Amino acid sequence: MQSQIKVLTDRNITEESLQYMMVVLDVVNAMDSNVAEVDLRYGSISYKISEQS
Repeated sequence: MQSQIKVLTDRNITEESLQYMMVVLDVVNAMDSNVAEVDLRYGSISYKISEQS
């Protein structure tokens, strides 16, 4: 999977965390939005919108 979305995550990367990351990126890409960054740290998901139109 290729994505231009920056992902912030904890230092501890496991197979489970990578699978979670792929699911989140798939959902964000399906939303057809201009999300620039996804933050998976701290047990919740937050995101930043790109300032480009």
